[in-house]
Amino acid sequence: MKQMNFSSLKLALAFSAALLAAPVFAANPDKLPSADGDARIIDQAEYPCSDCFFGTSDHFYCMAVNNKILIAHQHVLTVNYQDPEKNYLTKYHKTWTPWKPGATVHVKYNDKYLWAPGQASKKDIRMEQKYTTDIFVNNGPCRDAIKVPAEKPRKQ
Repeated sequence: MKQMNFSSLKLALAFSAALLAAPVFAANPDKLPSADGDARIIDQAEYPCSDCFFGTSDHFYCMAVNNKILIAHQHVLTVNYQDPEKNYLTKYHKTWTPWKPGATVHVKYNDKYLWAPGQASKKDIRMEQKYTTDIFVNNGPCRDAIKVPAEKPRKQ
């Protein structure tokens, strides 16, 4: 009889633990795509990491998708010690090769993130949508999408 009570107690504990753990493992709605479409790369800019040994370069993409302009920001691991314009890791990780303007990529997105297909049907690349860096100096539509916070007036 004691064995049966102990087994039912273990079962009840396991069931309650599963119920409590379910919300922890549920997907965060902020990290799920809400729309998708074919994006045309309008412009690409970057802050390269020069003379880097496993540093990060910042790549920015201005894309037109579904009558919207989206600005995506990607951190790219970089190794370059001779040529600051080169990343020796792209030979092994093709998804770190920057897209060129005019290219078309199928993307999924929501208000915070943008996902592009990864290499050879692997996991999608998640990029943050970032509208605070005014990096597209020669492109009007991309600059119009940037929402740089106004500077506070300086005290005199």
